[in-house]
Amino acid sequence: TNSANFTVPAGGTTVLWVGLGSTGQTATGSHNIGFGGLPSGSRGQVWYDLGLTLNDAITAINGGNTFNNLTVTYQNTGGLDANTNGQNLFNLTNCVTTSNGTILPGSSNLTPFNSGAWTSGPVYGANQPLCAAWAPEGLYVPFTPGTSTQFVTQAAQAYGESFLAMAGSGSATITSAYYVTNLPFPTTTTLLINTPTAGGWVGQDPQTGQWFAVNIQEWVSTGAPIPISLYINGQLVGTVS
Repeated sequence: TNSANFTVPAGGTTVLWVGLGSTGQTATGSHNIGFGGLPSGSRGQVWYDLGLTLNDAITAINGGNTFNNLTVTYQNTGGLDANTNGQNLFNLTNCVTTSNGTILPGSSNLTPFNSGAWTSGPVYGANQPLCAAWAPEGLYVPFTPGTSTQFVTQAAQAYGESFLAMAGSGSATITSAYYVTNLPFPTTTTLLINTPTAGGWVGQDPQTGQWFAVNIQEWVSTGAPIPISLYINGQLVGTVS
């Protein structure tokens, strides 16, 4: 996969530390940690399960005395197809250590889609990092940067039959957004609102300034694409053509 196929939630990489141990009770239950890419309580939610294995365990967890590994198991999720992933395209990835020691999600997908029986994924030993990321749906497409002094386009993506999404960074709060469809005649302007809608909407992380505009319509990824220009706070932030 391409390194651009994976991203982290707005605000940067999230790191979680998990402590594991035995309660001394009998070996009951799965003793698994489950996590996924959908908000808590989502309908039809599926998981990646981390099964705990201890050394010298007699039956399941009971009787073990030292950590062995965590083994990932999953079913009916994984992969880069939004129709089958089931977790907002959430996948386990390799981990990359930067020059300053920071650990970040890498570009290799370690959980390809699987249907049917539960499948074993990666195995993690003691003090080994586990990385995961959301993979966006669609194909990245080239764009021309705009002239805005407040907002910068960092990516544009085509998905579905005629939809476009754009995203980037910003140093100001978004107060208005619209896109211009540059047809030979007529040129049309479509407002973007700040709540989810099929007709196009825009959002922004209030802490980082990262922004996105999705469900931009009237764009085609094959044949002769129609140029689309995005404006935020009245300033041109990028054009896809």
